[in-house]
This record gives sequence, C-alpha cells and structure tokens, in this order.
Amino acid sequence: MIRKILGAILLIIGLGLVGVGGYQLYTAYVAETTSLDEAKTILNAGIVEKPDAFVDSDVIGLVSIERLAFESAIVEGVADEDLIKGAGHISDTALPGEGGKIVLAGHRNQAFGKLEHVSVGDVVNVQTIYGEYTYKVREMEVVDETQVEILNPTDHEELVLFTCYPFVFGAPTEQRYVVYADLISE
Repeated sequence: MIRKILGAILLIIGLGLVGVGGYQLYTAYVAETTSLDEAKTILNAGIVEKPDAFVDSDVIGLVSIERLAFESAIVEGVADEDLIKGAGHISDTALPGEGGKIVLAGHRNQAFGKLEHVSVGDVVNVQTIYGEYTYKVREMEVVDETQVEILNPTDHEELVLFTCYPFVFGAPTEQRYVVYADLISE
C-alpha cells in the first residue's frame, strides 16, 4: 500500500516537473518568435538614423546564418528577460558599424543552439535598424565561463557570438562556445 502511494506521489511530482519544463520551453519559444517578428517588422519599415543609445530590451536588429537556417532577433541587453527574446547585445561592446568588437549572447536551447553546426567561412548577416553588415566566420572555440577576455575591445570590427556549451539541454554550463567573425561588407 505504501509503495503504491509513494509511486503515485512520485508520478505526480514527475508529471509536474515535466509540465513546468514544458511551460518554460513554450514561454521561451513564444518570446523568441514574437521578438523575431518584431525585428522583421522594424527592419521592413526601412533604415533609420542610428540612435545615440539603445535601451535594454529594445529590439535593434536581426542576426542570421542562411546555411544553418539560423536567425534571431537582436535585443539590447543580456538580462534573463532579454535573452529569452533572442540574441542579447552586451551593452559595453560596440554596435555593428562602430569598428570594434560586437558581442551577442544567446541560449543554447533556443536559436543559438544552431551554432553547434557553424563552420569556418560561414557568412553571418546582421541587419540593424540603421544598416546591414556581413561577417565571415574565422574560428570557433570552447572557453571556460570565467574567460571574459572574449569581451575585450579590438581595433577592428569583429562579431562574437557565444552560448553555453555543451549543446546538451540540461548539461552543466561551465563552458561557452564562441564564434568569431570578421566584417567583410557593410
């Protein structure tokens, strides 16, 4: 009798955990899709003058790699509420067209999971509300989460995309997968 009750309790707990996890994945999917639609709408409106600054959570553009069918809205900031929407631009880094290092972070269980299949030479397109930029992937590496030098400024325009590693949902995230791409046209 106690085994049956314990089994039923464990089953209910398990179903509850699956339900919570499923709800979180669904919420992330809706947020990401909504931001992607917003980015496309904004970009279809035409190029505007670059503002002096963006506010956290602003949708500022779109990043894509056609070969991977990868696309994500670019959102200013990297707080949880920003990253659930897409690629978060680290505010202390340059913006496309400024000639420095642009750093975008994203979740591996969302669009950035496709970075697992990126290759040297892949073309990365970045469309912002103020212009379009094309980058070519130069290299990829796995770094420890404490290796913050990927944020260090450069004297040339470079796009850095990074996400948690390994690309296994639920695995520990002490490492980051980093993609480096150089500007080839604007």
